Amino acid sequence: MADRRVKLILEAQVDQFNSNLRKARGEADDFGNKLRSAINQPEMQQLGRHLTAFGTLTVGALGMATKAAIDWETAWTDVMRRTDGTPQQLNELEGPCGASLRSCRRRTRKSPPWPPRPPSWA
Repeated sequence: MADRRVKLILEAQVDQFNSNLRKARGEADDFGNKLRSAINQPEMQQLGRHLTAFGTLTVGALGMATKAAIDWETAWTDVMRRTDGTPQQLNELEGPCGASLRSCRRRTRKSPPWPPRPPSWA
């Protein structure tokens, strides 16, 4: 078996690579400095305050709506547990929005009777 040797010579253009790397670093530093100075502008700080306030109000409103829904469900579960009405009677007791969201949408287009009528089985 013949012994073969392969000689591989790699040449790199290190000088060009280094100059491109220095150029990229300079551009990244320049971008960082511009970004740092833009963040410290009063307009950007005011925008940050406004966005923070908006986010806080949004989270607060969602939290209050969630709490109201949970409270209503808890109260309605308590009513259902303590009464012996049929589902139809409980829907009457629940009010104009009892059956579903679609019926609520349909019924709220017209003004509901006021004062509310008592359920027919009461």
